[in-house]
Amino acid sequence: MSPVQRTGPDGRSRRDDPVDLLLTCHLVLNQEAAAPLRVHLRYDVAEPLGVTLSFTADGDRRTRWVLARDLLQEGLYQPSGDGDVRVWPSGGCRCGCSGSIHARILLQSATGYALLDLPLEPVQHWLDRTWNLVPDGSEESRLDWSAVDRLTRPGPTG
Repeated sequence: MSPVQRTGPDGRSRRDDPVDLLLTCHLVLNQEAAAPLRVHLRYDVAEPLGVTLSFTADGDRRTRWVLARDLLQEGLYQPSGDGDVRVWPSGGCRCGCSGSIHARILLQSATGYALLDLPLEPVQHWLDRTWNLVPDGSEESRLDWSAVDRLTRPGPTG
């Protein structure tokens, strides 16, 4: 019997591999119309507090947002966020998906906004996988504090 492989080809532990979710959600255009949109969610244990959400909405330009994992988790069940990113539960969408429970994510910037309608169940399942890798409250133990120190240290004066 061969031993269980505990590392990937890059030497990283498999528990350190990013957790990805590709799903089709809807870009809400107005109260009555939405367009299908492929969304990529990624969680990397090397950046334990954040979740990366990316999509291509207009041609080849990829839009990438980083939001707090706990904000996304909370927003699936109650309104969360009060800045550029807001997440809240939605009883269902108008996309013909048989009335499954959804969550809405509003992403706002100086150049525009996007309102996404995501199915709750696969997002929650994906989040569960991230919590199994890095439990709530243990994120700080994964942070690279030497990098934080380098970024916040005053530079040379001159």
